[in-house]
Amino acid sequence: MKLTHRMQVVALIFGFLSMGTFVFAQGTTTEETLGDPESRMERREERAEERTEIRDEKRAALSIQIQERIINLADNVIRRFNAALSRMDNIITRLDSRIEKMSALGMDTTIAKEKLSEAKTTLSDARNTLEGIDSARVAVSGDSPREKFTVMRAQFGEVRELLKKTHGLLKETVLLLRGTAQNTGSNQGSENGTTSPAETE
Repeated sequence: MKLTHRMQVVALIFGFLSMGTFVFAQGTTTEETLGDPESRMERREERAEERTEIRDEKRAALSIQIQERIINLADNVIRRFNAALSRMDNIITRLDSRIEKMSALGMDTTIAKEKLSEAKTTLSDARNTLEGIDSARVAVSGDSPREKFTVMRAQFGEVRELLKKTHGLLKETVLLLRGTAQNTGSNQGSENGTTSPAETE
């Protein structure tokens, strides 16, 4: 009976010792896992910095894609404007030649000459404005790319309006020359009963 009681006491003591060891081990593991407040703060800051770096890298990649797209679009617009300038130069050359021929035939081309001269001036303004625009690559890089591109868009709009005005003046010149030729032909036909110069060309 005494032996049994002694064994129970020993088991009880052993149980307490084991529980203390378990609690100590658990506390050590928890402390190692969580660490002190400063360590936890440092780890949070490191993770935040990593996320920021990843986000900045993605933004930089996206920014490059946007810049390349803007450059391509602007280059296409400039090519179209240059093509329009070239076409209008050719039209002006042909109209100059027609005016000379009609003047040589005694037709009054004064108003048509004035209109064509105005078209030449407007087209020259468009060309100068286009040449004064920075390249798209310069506009979207360096300092203040947004402001530079805004200025570029405004300049593109100015060139477009000048080209539209030039086109309108050239159409007016053509109509004036056509009207002069028809009036001269009608007058000569009615006076002489002959074919007009415009019809013989």
